[in-house]
Amino acid sequence: MMTTKNARDAYEAILHEAALAEAESRDSTPAEQKIAARVRARVRADLAKMRRDQLPEPDPILKLKPVPSSLLAKGHDALLAIIETIKSRMPAGTLQYAYRDLSGLSDHDLCQLILMMDPNFTE
Repeated sequence: MMTTKNARDAYEAILHEAALAEAESRDSTPAEQKIAARVRARVRADLAKMRRDQLPEPDPILKLKPVPSSLLAKGHDALLAIIETIKSRMPAGTLQYAYRDLSGLSDHDLCQLILMMDPNFTE
């Protein structure tokens, strides 16, 4: 003999399975599709925020002092020599820059690089 609790549990299980079968077999209404789209957009936005929150803080923007005119007056080869001198004084591996061949950079770019490498640079 089935008890009331067992009968209720069996009835709920049947209803649950029927609801799952209905959800899998029928088409969504336009209203349900709109709700689903809003939920998807919210979940994606929340996931994107969580990924952004895990990123490290960006380094502060380096404010360079103006390039001295005496440094700008130097020739291209002299600026390259200054860079090599500064680089040779630094411990190995502490200085990295994106260009292997600095000869293609402008004189102003080389001056900026010198000031980034050694903010206290004086001639």
